[in-house]
Amino acid sequence: MNRIKIHYHLKDGSLEKQFRKAVEDIFIMNCPSCTLYQRTWRPPVDIFETAHEIVIIADLAGTKSDSIYIELGMRNLKICGTRQVRHTGVHPRYHLAEISYGSFERTLMLPCPVDKESVHATYHEGLLKIRAAKLSPERAHKIKIRKDE
Repeated sequence: MNRIKIHYHLKDGSLEKQFRKAVEDIFIMNCPSCTLYQRTWRPPVDIFETAHEIVIIADLAGTKSDSIYIELGMRNLKICGTRQVRHTGVHPRYHLAEISYGSFERTLMLPCPVDKESVHATYHEGLLKIRAAKLSPERAHKIKIRKDE
């Protein structure tokens, strides 16, 4: 996310400080990528398909694999977990804080049904990779329509 610094040129210095603080409280403090204390974040994800499978890759750098939970629904996949804060020192003085920490949850719509038995996940160098075979149309569950009586 690009940040734009806004400069306000008001005649009264104290009014300018109050106005700047109000704007920062509204816009900057509520931005998850701008604040360290924010407790949720949205890791970036790629979803692509090949002829036979759907592949999901999530960038979870710094997240331990045992704190990642994956759940597969009929047409969606949920990835959630927690990335712990890793400070250096007791009270560090940040000059830039862009790395988000805390809990995350992404629910992704899959482009087609997948075979639940074929799903497998790997985690290497901060990237979670989930592979699932596409469900062939012959294996899809078809429902017969009955006539009302």
